[in-house]
Amino acid sequence: MKFNTEVLSLSAIFIACAVSIGFIFSSVPNLELMTATIFLGGYVLGRVCGLVIGFFSALLWSSLNPWGSGLAYPPILAAQTISFAVAGFSGGIIRLIVNPSKLGFKSLVILALSGFILTAFYDIVTNLGSIFFSGFELKMMRNILIAGIPLSFFHIAVNTVVFFTILPSLIKTLNKSGFLNKYFGKNRIL
Repeated sequence: MKFNTEVLSLSAIFIACAVSIGFIFSSVPNLELMTATIFLGGYVLGRVCGLVIGFFSALLWSSLNPWGSGLAYPPILAAQTISFAVAGFSGGIIRLIVNPSKLGFKSLVILALSGFILTAFYDIVTNLGSIFFSGFELKMMRNILIAGIPLSFFHIAVNTVVFFTILPSLIKTLNKSGFLNKYFGKNRIL
């Protein structure tokens, strides 16, 4: 796939969807569908576009977040942009492994594991970012991180279920419509 107006437009649509979905669920702690949306963008458009989708989705969402702009917390903003860029890039890699025409149980498990790993990665990286920024003593940060374990488990569990149930349905629908074949071909750049 070559970078052209259509691919750039689709990338922008995935970014807009991810940011919008992020704002829709922002009032519920650790309930988010941004990871799945960004992953799907990488799955459809490839690793490079997925990386770009993840980076800019996180940058916009975090910078404009009504609960506190990420611009005021650079290490956390960096952690979020890196984590979501990895999610988009991973979608492009998983597309090479999971055939949309053959979404059997093995594929569902691969997608669920992807959601589990990417969400755990996000939680770990953003928590480390907050440690560097907070200025709290290590003991205090340890207590804060321990108190956040239930929210992290909730976040990981929800995204694992979303990747196991909702994401395969979206992939099947996009595949049946012919949309995936249009953007996943031999002339794909990465």
